[in-house]
Amino acid sequence: MKHKQLVKGVIGVHRSAFESGFSMLAAFQDQAGNMMNDLLENAPWLPQESKDAIIGWSGVFRKSREDIRKAVHDGYNKADALLTSGVKSQ
Repeated sequence: MKHKQLVKGVIGVHRSAFESGFSMLAAFQDQAGNMMNDLLENAPWLPQESKDAIIGWSGVFRKSREDIRKAVHDGYNKADALLTSGVKSQ
């Protein structure tokens, strides 16, 4: 039983570290996106089609980032469920 609690603690620390690091990365990416949007607004030489493509690309990155976050959280939830279930490890 001690081992399960120890592993749960380690997973909890890892989850917190992941969330902290991921949030910091997301903040950097969001700031870079804001700077890119400002640049695109002030770039009359760039065709609108190109601007739209770049903005769409940015949206794909943002969605993919959230998909990764969701997948990692699902993994943590599955690990928690495994540790709290009645299944005995070998």
